[in-house]
Amino acid sequence: MITITLSGYPEALLGRPAITAPFPSGAVLADAVTAVAAQDVRLGTALLHSDARPRQSTKVLLNGAVTSLDTRIPADAQVTVLAALPCDG
Repeated sequence: MITITLSGYPEALLGRPAITAPFPSGAVLADAVTAVAAQDVRLGTALLHSDARPRQSTKVLLNGAVTSLDTRIPADAQVTVLAALPCDG
C-alpha cells in the first residue's frame, strides 16, 4: 500500500489530505493518478482525458519533485497528486 498525498482540487473534493492504494511491483506514477481519479467521477474528469491519459494540468510529485508519469513508484515513495485547474476569477 502506498499513501498518496492530495493537493489542490483532489484534496478539496475528497475532503481529506491523502488516500491509500495498493500498487503492484513495477507500478508507475500514472497509476497513482488513476487511483486518485477512481475516488470520484469528478476527479476522473479533472485528472484524465477520456482515453484515460493524465491531463497536462495533472501533476505528480515524487519525494517533493515533479516527475515523469512513467517513473516507477519506489516502495518508500512520497507521492503527491495535484491538479492545476483554471480559475474563472
